Amino acid sequence: MKTKNMRKVFAGICAAALAVTAVPFSMQSEAATEQINPEQDAMKIKFDEPVSKGTLTGGSGNFTKPGSDTDWWQQLSLPVGNSHMGVNVYGEVEKEHLTFNHKTLWNGGPSPSRPYTGGNIATVDGQPMAEYMESVQEAFLNNDPNASKMCDKLVGAFSREYGAYQGWGDIYLDFDREPPKKDTSLIIGDGSEQIAYGDGWHYYQQPEWEGGTEHYNDNPGKFTVSFEGTGIQMIGVKGPDMGNFKAYVDDETTAITGSMTKDQKEVNAVLFEISGLSYGQHTLYFESMVNEQSANKAKKTSFDCFKVLEGETIDWKTDAGNDKMTFTGQWAIYDRSGEGDAADWFGKDEVYIDGANAEGAQLTCRFTGTGFELFGAKSNKLGKFMYKVDDGEFTEVNTYAEAFARQSLLKVEGLTKGEHTLTIQAVKDNKVSFDGIVTTMIEKQEPEGETHTETTNYERALDIDNAVATVSYDRDYTHYYREYFASYPDNVIAMKLTAKAIEGAEGAMHPLTFEVSFPVDQPKDASLGKEVTYTTIDDTIEVSGKLKDNDMKLNGRLKVVLNGDGTVAPAEGKEGTLLVSNATEVYIFVTADTDYKMVYPTYRSGETDAQLSAKVKSVMDAAVNKGYDAVKAAAVTDYKNIYDRVKIDFGQTVSEKTTDDLIAAYKNGGAGADEKAYLETMIFQYGRYLQISSSREGDRLPANLQGVWLDATGEANNPVAWGSDYHMNVNLQMNYWPTYVTNMAECAEPMIAYMEGLREPGRVTASTYYGIDNSGGQHNGFMANTQNTPFGWTCPGWNFSWGWSPAAVPWMLQNVYEAYEYSGDLDKLQNEILPMMAEEAQFYMQILKEVTDADGTERYVTIPAYSPEHGPYTAGNVYENVLVWQLFNDCIEAAEALNARTPGTVSETQMNEWKKYLDGLKPIEIGESGQIKEWYDETALGQTASGKISGYEQGHRHMSHLLGLFPGDLVNVDNEAYINAAKVSLENRGDNATGWGIAQRLNAWARTGDGNHAYKIIDQFVKTGIYSNLWDSHPPFQIDGNFGFTSGVAEMLMQSNAGYINLLPAMPENAWQTGSVSGLVARGNFEVSESWADGTLTGAKILSQNGGTCTVQASDWEYISVSDSRGNVTVTPVEGKTGRVSFETVAGETYTLTESTEAPVPPETDESESQETGDSESQETGESESQETGESESQETGDSESQETGESESQETGDSESQETGESESQSTSESETDDTNESGEAGSDTNETGTPGTSAPDKPDKPSDSVQTGDTAPIIAFALVLFVSAAEIATILFVKARKRQRR
Repeated sequence: MKTKNMRKVFAGICAAALAVTAVPFSMQSEAATEQINPEQDAMKIKFDEPVSKGTLTGGSGNFTKPGSDTDWWQQLSLPVGNSHMGVNVYGEVEKEHLTFNHKTLWNGGPSPSRPYTGGNIATVDGQPMAEYMESVQEAFLNNDPNASKMCDKLVGAFSREYGAYQGWGDIYLDFDREPPKKDTSLIIGDGSEQIAYGDGWHYYQQPEWEGGTEHYNDNPGKFTVSFEGTGIQMIGVKGPDMGNFKAYVDDETTAITGSMTKDQKEVNAVLFEISGLSYGQHTLYFESMVNEQSANKAKKTSFDCFKVLEGETIDWKTDAGNDKMTFTGQWAIYDRSGEGDAADWFGKDEVYIDGANAEGAQLTCRFTGTGFELFGAKSNKLGKFMYKVDDGEFTEVNTYAEAFARQSLLKVEGLTKGEHTLTIQAVKDNKVSFDGIVTTMIEKQEPEGETHTETTNYERALDIDNAVATVSYDRDYTHYYREYFASYPDNVIAMKLTAKAIEGAEGAMHPLTFEVSFPVDQPKDASLGKEVTYTTIDDTIEVSGKLKDNDMKLNGRLKVVLNGDGTVAPAEGKEGTLLVSNATEVYIFVTADTDYKMVYPTYRSGETDAQLSAKVKSVMDAAVNKGYDAVKAAAVTDYKNIYDRVKIDFGQTVSEKTTDDLIAAYKNGGAGADEKAYLETMIFQYGRYLQISSSREGDRLPANLQGVWLDATGEANNPVAWGSDYHMNVNLQMNYWPTYVTNMAECAEPMIAYMEGLREPGRVTASTYYGIDNSGGQHNGFMANTQNTPFGWTCPGWNFSWGWSPAAVPWMLQNVYEAYEYSGDLDKLQNEILPMMAEEAQFYMQILKEVTDADGTERYVTIPAYSPEHGPYTAGNVYENVLVWQLFNDCIEAAEALNARTPGTVSETQMNEWKKYLDGLKPIEIGESGQIKEWYDETALGQTASGKISGYEQGHRHMSHLLGLFPGDLVNVDNEAYINAAKVSLENRGDNATGWGIAQRLNAWARTGDGNHAYKIIDQFVKTGIYSNLWDSHPPFQIDGNFGFTSGVAEMLMQSNAGYINLLPAMPENAWQTGSVSGLVARGNFEVSESWADGTLTGAKILSQNGGTCTVQASDWEYISVSDSRGNVTVTPVEGKTGRVSFETVAGETYTLTESTEAPVPPETDESESQETGDSESQETGESESQETGESESQETGDSESQETGESESQETGDSESQETGESESQSTSESETDDTNESGEAGSDTNETGTPGTSAPDKPDKPSDSVQTGDTAPIIAFALVLFVSAAEIATILFVKARKRQRR
């Protein structure tokens, strides 16, 4: 534990007294602003083309079809947000596209018409769940071989209640306003005359369906369809009452049979496809029939339309009988029928050539049509090929991508209708893999409407220094400019569009004339869609309605404001569309809201439609009345107030390259050191930009898996990846890793509120699964698991292997507790933070079980336990014990801080209970391979005494057993045995990961102090972990990796987890050799600035926001000199630690650290006091007093059984006596006794959970007042205070000694 003892409190009082009497407040203000502030050029993510003209270079990932709209969105669009809302800018010239989101728009959860259980399972086979849980625990304790299998009944099935985050819709600015293009998909609606129905068919209006109606038959029926093309798809409904079918084209040689029966209803499903026909006129014959195998003898048919395929599919094979193909060289076929993606490949196979055989290899494909699309594989093992059509020139195509997927490799259109030859030329040393082509017979249509000049000087950029996206280009003798930003103060998305004549142009400028629309997105499953009404009046579009699934109300508004000339009016004949004509400057404001509210169990505000509409209108009116320029100025100022707190200089210079070109140069070695530093710095600051843009104080929800941005709507995983929910087995935690250290503390408030919101539903889950008595308003424990939603879904997921993880709550509470550690806000700790932690500790005190390991070690464990998402189910593991240890540690630490302010705030009885469990957890053991064990029966890596551990995977992406290294405090560089064991485990896990997995490794390696390996991870992240728009590529896009990268870089530059500020703890040897950083925050509310040259620290400044003791480690220096605005400061060397000193600080003062050639003279003090300020080497690692380290059973932390600090029993004062957490007594890097802020405003709330009634801190003036005496009496008052404090401190020391002797 990092015990914050009374000595620090008295030191803080002393410092505060001296500050009031001796330091003018004007001087304090000057000191606070004096810090390193390196010059930094504007950071811009920029492209020279709109999204539609870009190149996809990354993997699409799960749930995202390669080359789909969502794939383009996640890899190339530019995100803008204000936490509540987000848009993504595409920068299209002809028709600008912005996706639009509101963070509270979720399906699932409660609704007036559907029951809601929160997912909890009350019984298992008629037995109450809590009783069944006891039987599971007994099975593990008795080594029952069925114990793991029994865990499967602790989870249920997927339910609509879980829900998913929903994309709201889009904003379109249509500048060309061309007539709708002819439908090239050749849809035959169900009402078409091309269909000849038999008996029994009926139809029903379905306005949202492709054909506009639904044709259905409750009994077996027949019809025929005539069409012209090469194939046909039938689009309709699958469901529990749908039957089987038989279909063929022209004759029964093409016949296929299948079933439309499915457990859950699915609309817009492809019921079947018949393709590969010769182009021409054909007839489809369809007959439905009874599904005799279904329980209800399902026989219904329901469909929407038919899609005619007008091209030919040519599956590339090396078979001699394929007269359309010729192969030269050693081409081969790979059978994919055993692979998970087999159904995606024509013929379930691929044709490929290895790089070693590529030189001189060629293939040709003859086809008929006007164009084709080539499909094949992309991966990090594939490379380039050349192609040409007929006698054209060869063109290069690169199939390299970060992850393997079948994708569209090439698309050619506009050929003359007829026969053509495609030639593929392999490239030496480049492996390539192909599937085949789909041809088209559609002739290129000449564009209708106005013609335009060529678009030139195009730029699309996101200025992350100011949070403004821009698009600019020249066309039609006019310079067009657009800017986009999201205002947090005014809660609007705002845009400005201008048109200016190009000086000296040959033609007349074209003013802005365009249509604006604000449509909602609809999912494939209509039951999860939106029922909305568009109202267009004058210059405003209102969209209002609800989600069908849960009746959540929604309301959005878009308003156009003209600055000067032009007109705006509803577009004739187009619902929800405005027409802007002949304008030169236009402003557009957008805002939206829902009736979501985090109030269990309804999760609704209770607003009526009219009230919600009025609220949204009020926000819009206020912004419009304020004016665009004022709204922008306020938004930028608000953003920069947070963003500008941290500056980094890695020796970067602004690159002229576009961001995608810069990434490519970084990957291929073409980027110089300054360009690499620029990109690395930009990714660091981009993480901060994304945090500010997706999580702000006052928002109802924290940043989710994708922050606030989403381009999908529908069901979780179909297509919304993981529901874009709140995963708490690393993801939500990582979202807030950089928040405090990079000076954005207010951005954590939605996360803290979210965790508070899980308590009430979590009590129901704790009672259901563990029998915790929360009746009558008791707060005896709450529980949540891996994944949860804004509707209090706290039960396990529907698969134990990833859904079960009660330790997710203790892990998240580390993020919550850091709000106190970094701020020192004792009121917030008492009123908001400790009540959560204390209740969770109460939960664990009721569910922990005592077990004895094979070697005789006794410890508390949780049962069942699982190390996400890896290995066996067990009775306890390192992952859970480390997190529960940290929970008890932080509870004790918090209690000591509160009791130091107001004795008795938390009872000694309560604290002793926490210490009992803390000591009994014994979380860390070192295995035979020198590793930190992941399971307590692990011997060598991945082994037990009985053989290989079931499910063990050496390079697994999760490394949950290392959470004591990061983000925890248990493993740190001051414990050599633990840190070396952590390195062994890290090496074993390897560096090969994606997205957040890379970022977690970066933070862990930084904590070990190995800057070279940490930088190696940075290099990997840039090369394999990001898309062209710098979003994290898991894939698909997840925002956690961006936040993890920012946190990891900060950890390399400064750490404060071990009880002291560690300056430049993990600097790489071959990068960032000269530079500076300012504005990082250390625990204890110290703002840190550093500069270095040749990789060595040259200076540092520390702004003490709270006062108190500061302990600093400067490993490059042997001796440290400290000065403040009044001169040199007395420092105390930390015994046994070169370059580590402590010194007292005054709130608001800045302290300058420089290297000294002479050892500092320690202040005169008595022997016992000086010994108490010495270093407790083993305690700085965060070990509990009885923590085992894999030595003999009696060795709790050292050699002697009674050694409570790892030294000899008689050494009561050689290390800090009361220093049970590894900080010197005078060290105060985690809180300030004099903190007078209370963000919650709820003093005393829930204080019964800490053991005693809550009390507020005494009022303290934040500026000089009449009651503070100055002049001749001030020194006397200060001297009296010092004498009083010294006497009290001596009494405290004697009390601590007596308590320690009592414990022995």
